[in-house]
Amino acid sequence: MSGTAKPKFELIDDITPPATQTAVVQPAPDSENKTASRILHIALVSLSHRFATALTNGFSLFLVSLVFVLFGRVLDEPNPYKLGAVGGFAVFCLLIDIVRRRTK
Repeated sequence: MSGTAKPKFELIDDITPPATQTAVVQPAPDSENKTASRILHIALVSLSHRFATALTNGFSLFLVSLVFVLFGRVLDEPNPYKLGAVGGFAVFCLLIDIVRRRTK
């Protein structure tokens, strides 16, 4: 290491800013608006998909509660015809839910 020169230190003044500062490039307002509108569009599409999922789950809940109420009314005075009708309706509601949820 005898052939290498030692680094020289310089005195830096605290008052003057350094000569090599990088300029911060501000994005154009047009691109900011496009980005914001794109993000808003994605959020609204996601919200609409979540609402559709909640609506279909609400429909399933409605069918289950309807079958439960009908069975409750039939059990007050049961006969084979009423039990068969409500059971058939329950199977019909189950098939509707299976067909509706089937992946395509």
